[in-house]
Amino acid sequence: MAQIVTRKAPINIRALNTQRSLIDRAAVAKELKHITASRKQSKFVAEAVEQKIKELKQKQMEKVLVDGYKATRKEGIAITKDFDSVDLEGWDAY
Repeated sequence: MAQIVTRKAPINIRALNTQRSLIDRAAVAKELKHITASRKQSKFVAEAVEQKIKELKQKQMEKVLVDGYKATRKEGIAITKDFDSVDLEGWDAY
């Protein structure tokens, strides 16, 4: 029969997350040492950080553009409708 275990103290989630983060960082450091030469680690990290910053800036720019396009969508449609009547004016029918 299974035994029910009760805890006297509540689980500290923050401590668990910190511990997990430290373990993840240790694994990353170990992997870094494994895939790069010891004199090249700093350059590798700098390039990785630079690449991540570029990615974040690109995502941020895309969000700004999407928000801008959404904000001016109705205005663009209204302007297009204003020119609807003269759009094909003067064109020969083919």
